Amino acid sequence: TQASPSGSFTVNGSQTLAPGVNYFWLAYDISAAATPGNVVDAQCNSITIGGTGRTPTVTNPTGSRTLIAPFNGVYTINPAGSGSRNFVSFTAAINALKAAGVSGPTIFQVAAATYNERLWIDPIPGTSAVNTVTFDGGTGNAASRIISGNPNVWDLASIVKLRGADYLRFKNLTVQSTNANYGYGFYFTGGADYNTIDSCIINISQTTMTDSAPIVGSGDSTYYYYNGNSGSYNTISNSQLNGGYYGIQWYGQFGPTSYSKGNQFIKNTVNNFYYYGAYFYTSDSPQLLNNTFTARANNQWSYGIMMYYIDNSPKIIGNKVTAGYSALYMYYTNQYAYTAGDRAKVINNFLISNGTGVSHYTFESYYDMYMDVWFNSIHSITNSTSYIAYLYGSSGYGMDFRNNYMVYSGTGAGYLLYNNTTSMFTAMDYNAYYSSSSGTQFYFGGATYANWASLPRTVWNVNSKYGEPYFMSNTDLHSRSHAAYQGGQAIATVTTDVDGQTRNTPPCIGADEYPAPPPEFDM
Repeated sequence: TQASPSGSFTVNGSQTLAPGVNYFWLAYDISAAATPGNVVDAQCNSITIGGTGRTPTVTNPTGSRTLIAPFNGVYTINPAGSGSRNFVSFTAAINALKAAGVSGPTIFQVAAATYNERLWIDPIPGTSAVNTVTFDGGTGNAASRIISGNPNVWDLASIVKLRGADYLRFKNLTVQSTNANYGYGFYFTGGADYNTIDSCIINISQTTMTDSAPIVGSGDSTYYYYNGNSGSYNTISNSQLNGGYYGIQWYGQFGPTSYSKGNQFIKNTVNNFYYYGAYFYTSDSPQLLNNTFTARANNQWSYGIMMYYIDNSPKIIGNKVTAGYSALYMYYTNQYAYTAGDRAKVINNFLISNGTGVSHYTFESYYDMYMDVWFNSIHSITNSTSYIAYLYGSSGYGMDFRNNYMVYSGTGAGYLLYNNTTSMFTAMDYNAYYSSSSGTQFYFGGATYANWASLPRTVWNVNSKYGEPYFMSNTDLHSRSHAAYQGGQAIATVTTDVDGQTRNTPPCIGADEYPAPPPEFDM
């Protein structure tokens, strides 16, 4: 080892040479105190062996090595920028991060530009809950900071793929696929945990192809529909998710080892999805809070939110959902894993199905366990047979169903409540009902009841009401109902309504808390 190699130096020791070509390697051993940004280079003009000088075939190899240190502090991404703390593309910044890692919180301030690149991000050394990596376009600048790609192969359709990367932050950016058929905005896989997408715009084509979604979580790096360790404790908030077959599509894994835990979706607007606004399969404890889901108008079979085999009590609170066929479909919740006392929650939601010419299941709960369904406004608009609250279960399933408003607007049979057995309930009361049709209105406890007058109310629905909701519109379920005004039962843990307004005591039935309505006159 030479401490400061320069000029001639002697290499001690011996090595028997083999016939033919022999290789000798010179390796750098750089001090930890070396200055980042300095360049290491070397050349070898001659070698003396046994007193005979020889000239190497290549005396000055191409290339050099720049000394790098872990990232810490503020940097820029700017195609027109310069300097050691600027990168001309996301790809350049990410490659440098992979090589150097981070030693402290790191922020990349992103300049206005369209960045025509697709990013596949592997784990970055040194990231943690403290040492996060943030890509930020600046408050209000998402529309002018654009990561754009045209993925013309369905299985390589991601624009930003997090392959096990943790603690990344994407803020105030637009991510878009320009392909007419394919595209995933952000794709989480390989255990991508504790990442945040905030105040972003994610644009995907309004296609009918299944390989398209603004947000994807999958257990496989290529195929979007695989179970496995997609990622946990990620947060997508305050963002616009536009287009796609799915708005959000997330696969996890249940069983002895549960993956995909605790992902949160908060205050997002999910627009113009074709079939599913949010589709969760075998995930653990997801939370959908205060989002707006609006399906594309040309598909009467669309679902707003589908929760399939979800364990450890999902939370669906404060959402406004409009879809063609079903606003909220839940299947086998808490069947395979449940933490005692932490019940599933469906609270303060506007749930609307408005597909024309088809039957609806506006809110469907199928074999869900240990679930509180409180203060929801549920509205079906169709002239076909409809099931506004379809509650199917078995004895001991522990559903608490209170303070909900079920409304049918149409001329067919609108089942305001469809239930196979009352043994699934721990509570069923303080609800409100209304149908504009003279068709059959109830199937409860396995028996049909033509209307409110014939529905038994000595055990269940004792304090429930029947009356017009006076919604602001078919899809705006703010109410002025006399029947529901302060007709509910106070629940200590629900202190506000769908808009965050304080609940009265007693509260109004449904998702909206409102002042005393004007007088009602029969005409």
